[in-house]
Amino acid sequence: MPNIRDHRRRNLGLVFVILSVATFAISRFSWGPDETAIRPDFIPATAHFERSGAVLLLDVATSTEARTKGLSGRENLPENTALLMVFPEDGTYGIWMKDMLFAIDVLWIDSRGVIVDFVERMAPETYPQAFVPTREVRYVIEASAGFVAEHGIGAGERVLFE
Repeated sequence: MPNIRDHRRRNLGLVFVILSVATFAISRFSWGPDETAIRPDFIPATAHFERSGAVLLLDVATSTEARTKGLSGRENLPENTALLMVFPEDGTYGIWMKDMLFAIDVLWIDSRGVIVDFVERMAPETYPQAFVPTREVRYVIEASAGFVAEHGIGAGERVLFE
């Protein structure tokens, strides 16, 4: 006949197994922010530039609030990362440098994924001036200053998002 000590050991072992499984499940399947994202409140994605072969890790801003805030208030942008603003419809969306602390390259991209316009090294000192593309676009990428020149990116290049 088992004594009370054996019964406690079995219960303690069962509790340990349950806690281990629960801890694994929570850490493996949690819906927390992606560690690779620039900012955890944005959706992560990737941009592949067809002609130049450049690749950017993106934070995707799909809400009006996220697009309005953009990169303002940040101290820097990690290498090979950028912000992708996705607009609900084509338009001539202007970009300004309100509350920006560093220069950026801005790429305006149409609904087919083709770069239609860009500005290199847009400086914080340009605020309140707004920069507007020459044609309607659906997407805007804000990348680190120098990205365009470093990769030889220009109008007409196709960008693939995943």
